[in-house]
Amino acid sequence: MSNIQVSEVTVIPVKPKKGLLGFCTFVLNDAFFIRDVAIYNTLSNEYGIRLVYPGRRSSSGDILNTVHPINRSADEAVLKEVAKEFERVITKIKRSETENFEGVLSNEEKEKRD
Repeated sequence: MSNIQVSEVTVIPVKPKKGLLGFCTFVLNDAFFIRDVAIYNTLSNEYGIRLVYPGRRSSSGDILNTVHPINRSADEAVLKEVAKEFERVITKIKRSETENFEGVLSNEEKEKRD
Protein backbone atom coordinates (compact mmCIF):
# COMPACT_ATOMS: atom_id res chain seq x y z
CA MET A 1 0.00 0.00 0.00
CA SER A 2 1.21 3.46 -0.87
CA ASN A 3 1.81 6.20 1.70
CA ILE A 4 1.43 8.75 -1.08
CA GLN A 5 -1.49 11.14 -0.71
CA VAL A 6 -2.46 12.91 -3.90
CA SER A 7 -4.67 15.97 -3.59
CA GLU A 8 -5.65 19.20 -5.35
CA VAL A 9 -5.53 17.54 -8.76
CA THR A 10 -6.20 19.92 -11.64
CA VAL A 11 -6.56 18.78 -15.25
CA ILE A 12 -6.31 21.13 -18.20
CA PRO A 13 -7.47 19.36 -21.37
CA VAL A 14 -6.06 20.36 -24.75
CA LYS A 15 -7.15 19.65 -28.29
CA PRO A 16 -5.81 16.10 -28.76
CA LYS A 17 -2.66 15.94 -30.87
CA LYS A 18 -0.28 12.99 -31.25
CA GLY A 19 -1.80 11.36 -28.19
CA LEU A 20 -1.51 14.42 -25.93
CA LEU A 21 -4.78 14.93 -24.07
CA GLY A 22 -3.88 17.58 -21.52
CA PHE A 23 -1.76 18.62 -18.58
CA CYS A 24 -2.18 18.26 -14.86
CA THR A 25 -0.98 19.58 -11.53
CA PHE A 26 -1.28 17.99 -8.11
CA VAL A 27 -0.01 18.07 -4.53
CA LEU A 28 1.80 15.15 -2.90
CA ASN A 29 1.43 14.53 0.84
CA ASP A 30 0.36 18.14 1.42
CA ALA A 31 4.02 19.04 0.91
CA PHE A 32 5.04 19.07 -2.78
CA PHE A 33 3.33 20.83 -5.68
CA ILE A 34 3.93 19.13 -9.03
CA ARG A 35 3.03 20.87 -12.29
CA ASP A 36 3.35 20.47 -16.06
CA VAL A 37 2.71 16.73 -16.11
CA ALA A 38 1.49 15.76 -19.58
CA ILE A 39 -1.44 13.37 -20.01
CA TYR A 40 -1.25 11.03 -23.01
CA ASN A 41 -3.62 8.31 -24.12
CA THR A 42 -2.55 4.67 -23.87
CA LEU A 43 -4.00 1.19 -24.06
CA SER A 44 -1.45 -0.29 -21.65
CA ASN A 45 -3.34 0.26 -18.38
CA GLU A 46 -6.86 0.27 -16.99
CA TYR A 47 -7.07 4.08 -16.93
CA GLY A 48 -6.41 4.71 -20.62
CA ILE A 49 -3.90 7.45 -19.87
CA ARG A 50 -0.20 7.70 -19.10
CA LEU A 51 1.64 10.54 -17.43
CA VAL A 52 4.82 12.12 -18.75
CA TYR A 53 6.65 14.08 -16.09
CA PRO A 54 8.51 17.33 -16.79
CA GLY A 55 12.16 17.27 -17.72
CA ARG A 56 14.93 19.40 -19.08
CA ARG A 57 17.51 18.88 -21.79
CA SER A 58 21.12 18.52 -20.68
CA SER A 59 24.03 20.11 -22.51
CA SER A 60 24.66 16.75 -24.20
CA GLY A 61 21.06 16.65 -25.47
CA ASP A 62 19.74 14.01 -23.06
CA ILE A 63 16.37 14.61 -21.43
CA LEU A 64 16.57 14.50 -17.64
CA ASN A 65 13.41 14.10 -15.60
CA THR A 66 13.11 16.81 -12.98
CA VAL A 67 10.48 14.92 -10.99
CA HIS A 68 8.92 11.46 -11.31
CA PRO A 69 7.67 8.58 -9.13
CA ILE A 70 10.43 6.23 -8.04
CA ASN A 71 8.25 3.20 -7.34
CA ARG A 72 5.18 1.53 -8.74
CA SER A 73 2.89 2.26 -5.79
CA ALA A 74 3.61 6.00 -5.99
CA ASP A 75 3.06 5.97 -9.75
CA GLU A 76 -0.23 4.09 -9.31
CA ALA A 77 -1.46 6.50 -6.60
CA VAL A 78 -0.83 9.54 -8.81
CA LEU A 79 -2.19 7.91 -11.96
CA LYS A 80 -5.39 6.82 -10.20
CA GLU A 81 -6.18 10.32 -8.90
CA VAL A 82 -5.28 12.07 -12.15
CA ALA A 83 -7.40 9.59 -14.14
CA LYS A 84 -10.36 10.21 -11.84
CA GLU A 85 -10.10 14.00 -12.29
CA PHE A 86 -9.47 13.68 -16.03
CA GLU A 87 -12.66 11.62 -16.41
CA ARG A 88 -14.64 14.15 -14.34
CA VAL A 89 -13.41 17.08 -16.46
CA ILE A 90 -14.02 15.31 -19.79
CA THR A 91 -17.52 14.23 -18.71
CA LYS A 92 -18.31 17.83 -17.72
CA ILE A 93 -17.09 19.12 -21.09
CA LYS A 94 -19.10 16.53 -23.02
CA ARG A 95 -22.22 17.31 -20.99
CA SER A 96 -21.78 21.03 -21.66
CA GLU A 97 -21.29 20.46 -25.40
CA THR A 98 -24.41 18.28 -25.52
CA GLU A 99 -26.46 20.90 -23.71
CA ASN A 100 -25.21 23.63 -26.07
CA PHE A 101 -25.98 21.48 -29.10
CA GLU A 102 -29.48 20.74 -27.82
CA GLY A 103 -29.98 24.47 -27.24
CA VAL A 104 -29.06 25.17 -30.88
CA LEU A 105 -31.52 22.54 -32.05
CA SER A 106 -34.24 23.99 -29.83
CA ASN A 107 -33.68 27.47 -31.27
CA GLU A 108 -33.83 26.11 -34.84
CA GLU A 109 -37.10 24.33 -34.04
CA LYS A 110 -38.55 27.55 -32.61
CA GLU A 111 -37.60 29.44 -35.78
CA LYS A 112 -39.30 26.80 -37.95
CA ARG A 113 -42.52 27.17 -35.93
CA ASP A 114 -42.50 30.98 -36.20
